[in-house]
Amino acid sequence: MNTGKTRIQNSGLIKRIFKKHPEPAGELQRDAVDFIESTPHVLFSINTLGQWSFLSSNWLDLTGYDTVQALSNHHFNYIHPDDLCEYKNFYRSLDKDGHRNGTHSVRLICKDGSYKWVLISAKLSNHICDNRSNEIIGLISDIHEETTEKHRLDVKLQSLEKLIEYVPGMIYRCLNNTKWTMEFISAGCYEITGYQPQDLIKNKTLSYASLIHPDDEQYVWNEIQCALDENRTFHISYRIITANNDIKWIWEQGQGIFSSSGELLVLEGYIADITLDMEADEAQKASLLYDDKTGHPNWQLFNDRLNEAIRRSLFDSRYAFVFILLQLDKSEEIASIYGKEVADHLVSEIQKKIAKSFECVGAVSRCNDDTLGILLESIGAFENLNKVIQDIQEVVLLPVQVYEHEIYASASLGVTLNTKLYSGSNELIYDAEQALSRARALGGARHEVYDLKQHAKAAAQSKYENEVREALDNGLMQVWWQPVVCLNTCALTGLEAKLVWNHDRRGILFAEDFVPQLTNTQLLMQLWQFMLSEACQHMNEWKSIPEFNEIGVNIQIFGETLLAADSILRLSERLIESKPSSCSISLGVPEEVFLRATDTVREMLDWLQSRDIFVILDSFGEGICSLATLKRYPLDMIRLHPLLLDKQHCDPRFVKSVVSLVHSFDIPVIADRLSTQAQLDTAIDYDINYVQGAIVSETVPPSQIPEKLRHNLLKFSNA
Repeated sequence: MNTGKTRIQNSGLIKRIFKKHPEPAGELQRDAVDFIESTPHVLFSINTLGQWSFLSSNWLDLTGYDTVQALSNHHFNYIHPDDLCEYKNFYRSLDKDGHRNGTHSVRLICKDGSYKWVLISAKLSNHICDNRSNEIIGLISDIHEETTEKHRLDVKLQSLEKLIEYVPGMIYRCLNNTKWTMEFISAGCYEITGYQPQDLIKNKTLSYASLIHPDDEQYVWNEIQCALDENRTFHISYRIITANNDIKWIWEQGQGIFSSSGELLVLEGYIADITLDMEADEAQKASLLYDDKTGHPNWQLFNDRLNEAIRRSLFDSRYAFVFILLQLDKSEEIASIYGKEVADHLVSEIQKKIAKSFECVGAVSRCNDDTLGILLESIGAFENLNKVIQDIQEVVLLPVQVYEHEIYASASLGVTLNTKLYSGSNELIYDAEQALSRARALGGARHEVYDLKQHAKAAAQSKYENEVREALDNGLMQVWWQPVVCLNTCALTGLEAKLVWNHDRRGILFAEDFVPQLTNTQLLMQLWQFMLSEACQHMNEWKSIPEFNEIGVNIQIFGETLLAADSILRLSERLIESKPSSCSISLGVPEEVFLRATDTVREMLDWLQSRDIFVILDSFGEGICSLATLKRYPLDMIRLHPLLLDKQHCDPRFVKSVVSLVHSFDIPVIADRLSTQAQLDTAIDYDINYVQGAIVSETVPPSQIPEKLRHNLLKFSNA
């Protein structure tokens, strides 16, 4: 049998009459009675106790149970045990969350012990009549055989059309043409479309096709024609524009009605409003793809847009885009001062301001705690890149009010253009990270643009890192030692550990020759862990030498990777464990650490001093470290950069004044990397306390240190 007809007959329409006409009278009453007597369905009502309160006479034919005897019995008793649990859920749902009607298929237990599949179409009555408010009324339809004939439907058609107007949603019959000319539409048309059925029937006022959203018109046509060609039911979801110009999502199910010769006569189907369901789905998708704080794309969606921009640029020569990684400068310091919540809110506010201020911004997304990804999609942004970036920087520099705090921030930007053929977003992001790293290395609050030269540089850097890694794995990295000499006594008073690379082509390379190229890499930490392990082993071997117990040992720190306080503290703990009890330990800390001027640095220095570890301010004079550092931090020594002792590069009077000022704080001064007699003479003239370098003693392998300790073998004498 045709399933479209079955749906119409099993749609639970009888119960709708009692909603509008609780007391039928006259011709309508006779029609209703005739319909009840002649319909194959069982009309029923269930009281609030769940008992049958009315059953039409067809109950006996359907189940074999006497109608009168069944009344006042709980209707659950007639449901097959295997179906009872799901049916109870359906039954209870009729008075839950506004769901007042529905259908459910179950097996009914017959008197002879067999069962029949039936479709129960039920509705919660909302009328107060004969004290029967909240009763369940409905139909039970025998679907065990599915034998309803078309002629029976035709006989009942007039009665059904009176009832069909109460069906939720919209039942229709239409022609298969581009206008979807309607021959019949149920009363639910008005609730869904805002138009009365007569407005659409025969295209009197407008056609149904004119309601379909323009973007969905072709889709609807293609899907229905495909289903007709395959002689199957179609199920489609699409948008319509209502009489109020609202956009609604609807779900349509239908099929073609064919003649005995196979000719398509009409389409019949059902349309329901699913706007609320679609909006809920969209809201759920939005929660997964958008930042709930800013409403902007999250990194997953942003990454998809980057890939789409890359694909588009490959096929459209007129399309240009710019990708920027923006990282907040000193974000850790902001978090330590104001708290992580304030720092997080600051980044979100900057993200909102950037998205609002620039029309060319295609998307802004949060990459991590302090970094934003920005996609610029316009020729204007590409051609006026410097102006756009300057404007972005100015937006970041504006003060941001976060709770009771007014915070000033700056940012570093890594910029990539689509001038390179990228294969995917990962490659694009990597290049932006390289540019961002360079911007931060140059002091921050600036931008760097990645280009092909930088690409070649990155490739060379990768090759260089692999070479260093292989040298470490193959035992070509060593720890040598350089003596430190007291100018007053001309005696060896200290040893400094030096990381050495025994390069197969370039010979012996010291840390200052190759470590700067490894800044901000994980490889740097591996090198210093190796150096520390070797230095501790050497000190353990020299503990038996009496002269070793009277000198100091210095470990110099290179690279930003080791500037974190926890790294320095871990390094210091291992040194304390390895040194002789009378041996002093010093750490050479670069100027960059002190330039950060955070509480963490102060705590780190206090911790070191509490462990009797001396702190040396390294390479003083190389950077922009303020003399105020001498007063601000507890320093034990200062080591001058060798350029300060070169009279051609620095005014001797200035250097002598600096040394005198340092001495006024009772801080000794070390002259580093002295290689000429002139530099040594200058150190003596400036009353510098300690010297080290080739002019005093070469850096030597650990095997030569015991001899130097025992016999004080130095090039320098106080002659």
